[in-house]
Amino acid sequence: MQTLIHPAGRLESLAAVGQVLSNVEVVDAIEAAARRGLYAVPAWEPVLVGPHIGLVDSRVRYRVGPNGITDEHRWWLASERDELIWRMRVFGDRATALSFNNGELDLGLPSCTREGERGRSLRAGA
Repeated sequence: MQTLIHPAGRLESLAAVGQVLSNVEVVDAIEAAARRGLYAVPAWEPVLVGPHIGLVDSRVRYRVGPNGITDEHRWWLASERDELIWRMRVFGDRATALSFNNGELDLGLPSCTREGERGRSLRAGA
């Protein structure tokens, strides 16, 4: 999976809710969640919604809080650079996902500013 993500890629994942992760961190988070049996996403069928931007929707099961699990529909908006995943965001509905499709490949996500930067929280003030 990591070979599909740009080395400077920044992604959201339901395996680490509320964080923006690097290519290595997102793969580690997904693998850890899958090992615990708390993360499952069926196969995707991306739809091109703009130059270098695709949209995917699927049901997903993931951990909520220390003891909860949810099973719900989500939408992922992703951009590519150099034929690799550059940015990816997760949304609760299609309309909100598409509202971030303004032609900008960063999709509103921050860049990794220094080597080894850990996942940044998406929560204000965090």
